[in-house]
Amino acid sequence: MVDYQPPQSLYTKFLKMKTFYITLLALILAPTLMFSQKLDVGLFVGAANYQGDINRTDILLLKETKPAFGIQAEYHMWDKIGIEANFVYGSISGDDENFDARRGLDDFGVSFESTFIEVLGKINYYPIRSRKLKVFDRDGEGFNHSVLEDNQNDIFDLNGNPIQKYRTVYVATDSLGNEWIYNTKGDYVVMDADRKVIEESYNKTWSPYMYAGAGLGIWDQEAMKNYETIVTDAGTQSLLPTVTVGGGVRFDFSKKFAVGLEGGIRYAFSDYLDGQSESRTAANADWYYVGGINFRYKLGTEQTIKF
Repeated sequence: MVDYQPPQSLYTKFLKMKTFYITLLALILAPTLMFSQKLDVGLFVGAANYQGDINRTDILLLKETKPAFGIQAEYHMWDKIGIEANFVYGSISGDDENFDARRGLDDFGVSFESTFIEVLGKINYYPIRSRKLKVFDRDGEGFNHSVLEDNQNDIFDLNGNPIQKYRTVYVATDSLGNEWIYNTKGDYVVMDADRKVIEESYNKTWSPYMYAGAGLGIWDQEAMKNYETIVTDAGTQSLLPTVTVGGGVRFDFSKKFAVGLEGGIRYAFSDYLDGQSESRTAANADWYYVGGINFRYKLGTEQTIKF
């Protein structure tokens, strides 16, 4: 009989690989830090779940949902494209006790909990990101602000005031003589005849998005049978590549802050996330899911209104 060697702790594994992960994070984040005016950073708080040899069901078991949290940084390369780096810590679990149909089988009584630390790079695509100034003709038909480049007449703002481009901003004057000064994102300030600001508004927007990405994860699997630790089918697999797809929605509610809700599926190219394969169904790969809320802080302003 081969003596059982307990797996290294997740903390020990992480310490051994800290140089690798610090280098990887630097490579991911360094290009974005040079362009902080388009960079936002934030916190992620959510949950993780799993489907595989233990939780073999088409519906995720809410009772096996575990917390997940991390940090994020996104560089908005273009208006509809963002490049994001993620560092996430979480866990997944499963238990035969959740499935009455499995009682009586020889291998009944297996449970597990696996902890992971992952670093992912993602590309976010915003198909209908709408933070743009909209102007109108006399019939009320809306246009992008770019029409003012060619047509300086008979174009109006949302309030029906004639609007013209002036340097880097767009200016409309209402019947009271107040100036409505817009930027290309639709933000505006209103100034009276004495150049005193009497109103200011940020163009709040909802932006749905899709994402795809890849990265690496450190895993620590612990399987038990009848509450006693057992050797997993493949020992422990600590370093696994990961790919992910998913989506979400982002709400930019101020110049400096945004909040979002997102979720996605992960595949780690392994059937041993739960420590089981040969003893169950080897043809069924393990998948896991991560979703939650993110809170973003914009390191720089997108575009300020200058006078």
